[in-house]
Amino acid sequence: MLIRNKMVPELMVSDIHKSLAFWTTLIGFRIAYEPPLKRAGSDRAYRF
Repeated sequence: MLIRNKMVPELMVSDIHKSLAFWTTLIGFRIAYEPPLKRAGSDRAYRF
């Protein structure tokens, strides 16, 4: 069962692809949730 924290920090990034590569490849986190893309250029919040 996935236990969710009540407080989740959100970070603004200039390059989502580089940021995801850093957190998943270099740090070793895995993506637990990826919201659907509603429209091009919309904000997305990933959870690790």
